Amino acid sequence: MIPLVILALAVAAPVPKETDAQKLARWGAAVLTDRRDDIRWKDERLVVNIPKGTREFEPDSPRDATAPRTEQVVTGDFDLSVRVLAQTKTAVTTEKVQAAVASGLYVRSKDAACLCYREWGAITSDPGADTDTVSFRWQAGDAAGVKPVELRSFGDPYNLGKKELLMRIARKDGKLRVYHGCENPDGVTWRETDRQPDLTLPDEVTVGVFVRQTVNQDTTAAFTNFKLAGKVVQKK
Repeated sequence: MIPLVILALAVAAPVPKETDAQKLARWGAAVLTDRRDDIRWKDERLVVNIPKGTREFEPDSPRDATAPRTEQVVTGDFDLSVRVLAQTKTAVTTEKVQAAVASGLYVRSKDAACLCYREWGAITSDPGADTDTVSFRWQAGDAAGVKPVELRSFGDPYNLGKKELLMRIARKDGKLRVYHGCENPDGVTWRETDRQPDLTLPDEVTVGVFVRQTVNQDTTAAFTNFKLAGKVVQKK
């Protein structure tokens, strides 16, 4: 009789609560090239803080990226998605230069990358020149040189003015597809962008979320609902 009582107590033991560090680890390793930058788990979301200064992530030079980001290595087909929450809007600049803050998903190899992101931009001191777009960019080198950067904005199919946006990049049978999502009572409806990246990547790629800026201001961006399906390569 005693063993049965012990067994019942063991079964009823509560499951340990997942720590913030464990929740953050599911997003992959944090990459910070500037020690002032910060990536942390706060209020059930991934929060990225960047002090003043430029942080770059360009598809034509992914190895030179300085934007804070998370990273995981996957092989073969994968499915990557995230919800981009509100981010700091670009301050109206008094300089005649393009200034922008962007946050979203990326897939990259050593020499090629595909980025999908939301971007606040300000081109001049004219407030009417501010832009709020969702875009994807890709670039890769080939035997003939370098393919031009493709910059595609897929507009406002589900009210771009919303504070939260759903993004997704997937690879099936070796082909990349980019999607934007709309929530409805039955879940999320994913719709392909009007043009897809003509990009061939190696079997092993690095994926994650990133935040970049080309404006001299403090920036905060946040993400939630990160999902990655595929074969993740465990670092030794």
